[in-house]
Amino acid sequence: MFDNLIVCVNAIVPMFLIMLAGYAARRVGFMAEKDVLRFNKVAFNVFCPALVIVNLYRSDLTKAMRPGFLAFALAGVLTEYLLGLLIAPRIARDPKRRSVLIQAMFRTNLAILGVPLIQKLMGKDCDMGPLTVLMTTVVPLYNVLAVFTLKSMSGEKPRPRELIADIFKNPLIIGTLVGIAILLLRIRLPGFLYGALSDMADVASPLMVFLLGAFFDFRGAKDRLRELSAGCFFRLVLFPGIFMGLAALLGFRGMEFVALFPAFGTSVAVGSFTMSQQLGGDAYLAGDLVVWTSILCIPTIFLWMLLFKTLGLF
Repeated sequence: MFDNLIVCVNAIVPMFLIMLAGYAARRVGFMAEKDVLRFNKVAFNVFCPALVIVNLYRSDLTKAMRPGFLAFALAGVLTEYLLGLLIAPRIARDPKRRSVLIQAMFRTNLAILGVPLIQKLMGKDCDMGPLTVLMTTVVPLYNVLAVFTLKSMSGEKPRPRELIADIFKNPLIIGTLVGIAILLLRIRLPGFLYGALSDMADVASPLMVFLLGAFFDFRGAKDRLRELSAGCFFRLVLFPGIFMGLAALLGFRGMEFVALFPAFGTSVAVGSFTMSQQLGGDAYLAGDLVVWTSILCIPTIFLWMLLFKTLGLF
């Protein structure tokens, strides 16, 4: 039990401290809000694709491409979405808030928290193939569902061409396609190029967690408390319990089990704020959900991981 506790502490506390450093940097004036948004854009468009390419390059996707694993992840996200469509109208009357609440129920910080969490739990040199496969398939699904929901509930009819364009503009998708092309064509990257990409990949995860901490803002949530409380509960407590419990019952173990957790048990995706702002959702509620689920996911991830480790699931 004590060994399991140490593993979970070593995995979660460093992420919390990096977030705290980001929050402190913003509060003391080292960074303004516009700086956080600018650096976040750089991280997402430059460092994230490098991270995805390196993870693919290091991975053995023939082992990670298990149909049952992918089917479970995609079916789980779709189920969360459908449950959101049923539950959100009972909580939020305003369509703009409702669309944001639905997005919070199915869209997690898979890309930002997935890599550092798994590296801490399974080791820095672990095979990231299962997580990379999830990024390849689940992130596009996130984008399609989010764009459709936000536009439809803002009164604008989504266009298939716009949906496809939004998917292929996503830096994670671009990085994934480049990485897969390198694998399929059996290209060996020159040492200097791999070294540069690897260094950028090493920067990506701590930088994104740092910026997530700098994004925190505790003001103005009182009038959105009902939707905010519901979003935090579903995102961090109920849905992780349901879907990770099903994963355990279906026999997922080790790296596959741990890789599923960022898709079902982490905070609301940072990108949901920007997307809500651009597509007619309630951006204030979206920001609150990102901030508070990011704060509360530190203790909830710790407790879930401690439970799963104690049960011998990874």
